[in-house]
Amino acid sequence: MDKDRRKFLEKAFKIGGISALFSLGISPAKASMIIQKFSNDGGDTTEILRPDGDTLTTNWAASSAGFYQDVSDESNSTYIYTSFQNQKIILTCADTSASAGKTITNVTIKAIIRDTAGSTVPDFYLNVGGTVYQYAMSGISGTFTEYTHSLDNSPKTGTAWTSTEINGTFVGMETANATNTTELAELWIVVTYVP
Repeated sequence: MDKDRRKFLEKAFKIGGISALFSLGISPAKASMIIQKFSNDGGDTTEILRPDGDTLTTNWAASSAGFYQDVSDESNSTYIYTSFQNQKIILTCADTSASAGKTITNVTIKAIIRDTAGSTVPDFYLNVGGTVYQYAMSGISGTFTEYTHSLDNSPKTGTAWTSTEINGTFVGMETANATNTTELAELWIVVTYVP
């Protein structure tokens, strides 16, 4: 397998799991061999950063412990919610640890969301170094579903991410222009880096 093909397949696996390999037409047997190779040859690895503080929560409510707590507990049974349109929720995120000072090859925002109408298109919200970026999600379903947005490079610099740049980033979402109830169960960032 050439280097570029290997890097492409490894990134697809890190972001989308084994189903991403299947979607590229790779057989289950071949996918297992590829994953084993990634494990054995010291390829890229990931660090998960979860929200650790509240910044903007106006017109949102928490179902249990609190805003950032309910979207960082790895459970869909707790969540935050709002019925207001075009409403932002902005949270601070934990700093890098394992990936600090390493070569970072990708940052992916992930969220588990549902919407009572099952048809709205909210945005991911990302504040990097004081500059705000928003990325539309696909139409949200009526059941809790995972949505992602992947960034190989920093949107602020157009070059590879650095751990210093990721530290201090704010993460969140903005609801769509609709009055449905949007529920956000989990929100996190996956940092892919070379160990």
